[in-house]
Amino acid sequence: MTTSRYRLPRFALFRATVGVRILLFSLLVLVPVIAGHAGAQGLAAELGGDAVTRYNWRGLDFGDGASVQPYLRCAFRGFKAGFWGSYSEGFNEIDTWVSYTFTQTNSIGVTAIATDYYFPGAGIRLFNFHGCDDPGGPGAHLLEIGAVVSAPPSVPLSLSGFVNVHNDPGNNVYIQLDYPVTLGELELGLSVGATPGSKANPSAYGSDDFAVINIGVKGVRKIRFGETDLAVSTATIINPQAEIAYLILGLGI
Repeated sequence: MTTSRYRLPRFALFRATVGVRILLFSLLVLVPVIAGHAGAQGLAAELGGDAVTRYNWRGLDFGDGASVQPYLRCAFRGFKAGFWGSYSEGFNEIDTWVSYTFTQTNSIGVTAIATDYYFPGAGIRLFNFHGCDDPGGPGAHLLEIGAVVSAPPSVPLSLSGFVNVHNDPGNNVYIQLDYPVTLGELELGLSVGATPGSKANPSAYGSDDFAVINIGVKGVRKIRFGETDLAVSTATIINPQAEIAYLILGLGI
């Protein structure tokens, strides 16, 4: 079964609007400008990274080996923006994202997020924002928009949904329910993710119909190492659709 975002630009169905291309360009250009002014404007900024034995995203495996995943992000009030990447011997990816969180009076939080996925190994130029049906060939970027709704702390559930709006002919959708649990010094995250499927592009999530593709349990424990806090994690992930499971070790700073 082929389930790789790396292959999505090869499909062709619809042309991106001018507005989508402007948003893609803004994601790549404005984020470093905002981050560069963090100190002057009183913004919060941080950087770090993780090393994982495998890169698994929404129940899908990428790279077939260990990956290094750096990140850089900044925040100002409800706004956040940043870069995230993953590098392994067989796969590399750079994501640029922006989000805004609305906090309601009943403590329910709603976060809107847009993410630009770029895959350097695809061999397509960075500033090629063509749609996948462009006569000159597909562009280098897959754009996704989504939202996360978080319940009050007394019921720490969150529901998220995402849809591909650029360079995916099937406009694939992913939905996930998350529930965090704290057991002593161990932080546990329970998650279940599914897709409605897509007949136009079933390879995106591996299904042309509704399917549960991600059942996960992730434990994280922070360990003090000198002046640095290290986050050691273990994740068990099952993809019922693909009938495969993963056990992943991670180390983050």
